[in-house]
Amino acid sequence: MFSMVAFIGVLPFALHSSGFTIPTANWTMVAIAGFCGALGLLSFNSMLAGASVQNVGTLFVLMTVVQVVVAASYLTVMSGHLSLEKAGGFVAAAVAAYLLLR
Repeated sequence: MFSMVAFIGVLPFALHSSGFTIPTANWTMVAIAGFCGALGLLSFNSMLAGASVQNVGTLFVLMTVVQVVVAASYLTVMSGHLSLEKAGGFVAAAVAAYLLLR
């Protein structure tokens, strides 16, 4: 199920890079995105399985921070420039993740 959702989510980007034709779509990007997403999901599930009841909320907050940072990193790479505000946001997210995992 996860692979299908990842496939549907990444497919428009793969098609856009090829002029919206299926045979020339960037299938490597689709496969890598599905693979990385599956690894992340398996990693998160294994952390949840080993976490105490008190740490489950922290893991969900950490998951949200990671999702925001990944999206912001993608936007930064696509725009081609890193502003001071964005750099500060990345540093703040890294500090928040560190403090949450202590």
